[in-house]
Amino acid sequence: MARFLKLAVQLPPLLLAILFALHGVRWLISPERAAGFWGYDLPAGGVGLSSMIAATSSLALTLAACLLIALVRKKPFWYYPPILLFGFMALGRIVAAVAHGAPHLPERFVPEILFAGLLFLASRHAVKSDH
Repeated sequence: MARFLKLAVQLPPLLLAILFALHGVRWLISPERAAGFWGYDLPAGGVGLSSMIAATSSLALTLAACLLIALVRKKPFWYYPPILLFGFMALGRIVAAVAHGAPHLPERFVPEILFAGLLFLASRHAVKSDH
């Protein structure tokens, strides 16, 4: 039973790492398709296009790298950057809806909060595995 629980705690970070690694690479290879996931169009060119590809691919690849390092090294602090990123993504969506007239998107911010919570649980497990 303990082995099953250990696997159950490690599976969400692993799946998120794979998903965001693929998404980060997709931004580098086919940014127009990757932008569709986020619900926006790419700028036609220039600094905006460069900045969007750079910022979004780095976000996705950093999430993936931190999660993979956390799983391999079993150090809880590697989970903190992804937890913060998902938490602030959710906060940004909520503020955008409440203060700036953006659409209310629970189908986006609820999973982000859920991901942050699952990663927090995984970080707590990493602490226990060190002793």
